[in-house]
Amino acid sequence: MQLVLALMLLQVDCRDPAPSRASVDYWPYIEKCGCSRASVPPPASLDYGRWLQVCRRSPAADEQGSTAAPAMPAESGAALPCRTRPLGPQVRSYRQRTEALSGSRSDLVQVTSVVDGESFDASRAGGSVTIGVDGIDAPETEQPCHREAKRALSELLLGETVALDTCDYGRRGRTLCHVTVRGLDVAKVLVSEGLVWPLPNTSEDLLAGHEEARRLSLGIFSGPRPIPPWEWRQP
Repeated sequence: MQLVLALMLLQVDCRDPAPSRASVDYWPYIEKCGCSRASVPPPASLDYGRWLQVCRRSPAADEQGSTAAPAMPAESGAALPCRTRPLGPQVRSYRQRTEALSGSRSDLVQVTSVVDGESFDASRAGGSVTIGVDGIDAPETEQPCHREAKRALSELLLGETVALDTCDYGRRGRTLCHVTVRGLDVAKVLVSEGLVWPLPNTSEDLLAGHEEARRLSLGIFSGPRPIPPWEWRQP
């Protein structure tokens, strides 16, 4: 297969117009000549997932003179697959498997708004603070499950008093904390539903939840070849 692709690439002339997406020459042309040479496939099409895979890793320019890959539509993540299930029954199940909050947590805050699938604003004595849930990374705006992750975090936290523990100053200038609400480990719920990624070298608990979501094809595993957000952000 690789030999066939190599032969097809040799036959591509980037001075020619881009083939149609229905043509067998389309992807060899894109691989060689750059993503800017052809239009972005519709987000709902089967070609879009492959376009993301090819074009996110394409160089900004090659010796043929191609330009950078065009930007994805701002809300394209909403049109990509993200299979979810009602969070309420799952929360009850997780709560049954989680130890009740002991009251020994270091800080209690009131959640006032949710920023995205991994962070929220909260009020406490002395003012407001933005908190990131430690151990996870939520899909970016252009990725599948971005909206669903934020919606789930809102369902879990908005208006609730949450407990923060083991806080540290982390990535993107935010305070990162282990977060629980009504005895629930928030990171574990989101990871187990396939709505966020566990960070590399994280706890065995989160990795087990991640594999369970993969097995059930939930959330980020709804479509082919999901891309972790930290890879997606790379230039």
